[in-house]
Amino acid sequence: METNEITKEELKKKLGRKEDFILINVLSAESYESMRIPGSVNAPADDPEFLQKVQQLVADKGKAIVVYGPSGASPASRKAADALMAAGYENVLDFRGGMADWIEGSYPIERSRPPEYRPPHHGPPVKKTGEPEKEGEEGKAAPAEGGPEPSALAEKRCMPCEGGVPPLDEAKAQEMLGEAEGWELKGNRIVKEIKFKDFKEAMHFVDWVADIAEEQGHHPDIHISYDRIRLELWTHAIGGLSENDFIMAAKINRI
Repeated sequence: METNEITKEELKKKLGRKEDFILINVLSAESYESMRIPGSVNAPADDPEFLQKVQQLVADKGKAIVVYGPSGASPASRKAADALMAAGYENVLDFRGGMADWIEGSYPIERSRPPEYRPPHHGPPVKKTGEPEKEGEEGKAAPAEGGPEPSALAEKRCMPCEGGVPPLDEAKAQEMLGEAEGWELKGNRIVKEIKFKDFKEAMHFVDWVADIAEEQGHHPDIHISYDRIRLELWTHAIGGLSENDFIMAAKINRI
């Protein structure tokens, strides 16, 4: 029997209507603790006792079940759905897009990131706490050897930007890119793509970006493709770039 699929829009509606079904995250327990769709329970697909765990969670094989994994690029949810159907579960839906597609839709997530976790650094060198500053020619802190000068923009805070304020012109945007290493100007926005070791590491990075965006009140567009993250910054209220976008870019670079 062929596995039926469900889209993120359909899943969101089912959750919103509080329908009677079980939503199973088939990623590792660590990934589940880090980030999950609200209301999920965890049963890792690669666990030899996967079926036993599901049977403990769902004794009624006629009950509706939705399974999801990291993204459409991963076979985890399909593997889990096929295993459940082979075991006699009658109403299994595969949310093939997984966490990547859910986040792409800007839908809510639950997360309980371990406080000691810090994702790998993907920006310019950052001075460690307690590290003495190196003095430059004019008494200013010099950059660490081999590294670019720290961005002053990263120390600023995003400010409300109302419609009617003109966006930055291309020359000014190119100038400000000097303080946003790794970002590129693409039309009316700046863009950066980062490759990670795996999906879990990419999701941890997204988690940290979300924290910064909420604190600053300025949110990037985030596109997820398994182990790759593409970030786009622009100021919607003015239809182009403002200083806020470069402030956020500089802050993200410090992660």
